[in-house]
Amino acid sequence: KAGVVTVRLTGLPDATVGLSVFQDQNGNGKLDRNAMGMPVEPYAFSRQAQGNFGPPSFEQAALPAGTARHPIQLPAQN
Repeated sequence: KAGVVTVRLTGLPDATVGLSVFQDQNGNGKLDRNAMGMPVEPYAFSRQAQGNFGPPSFEQAALPAGTARHPIQLPAQN
């Protein structure tokens, strides 16, 4: 449906994993940042984890082995 992207990941190790996603709005293949190093494109982490002054820790974003489905929501805009 509109505004939803489904990604199927296969071949992941049978271990705890963490995911990060971003919307490449200008199609340059990278997460763009401003002069202060802050992302200027929407991004999010598994478990909607958020860090303080940087990305969240792996433990904050960790998904247990065998997690079958996990929604991650990007902010509407940043």
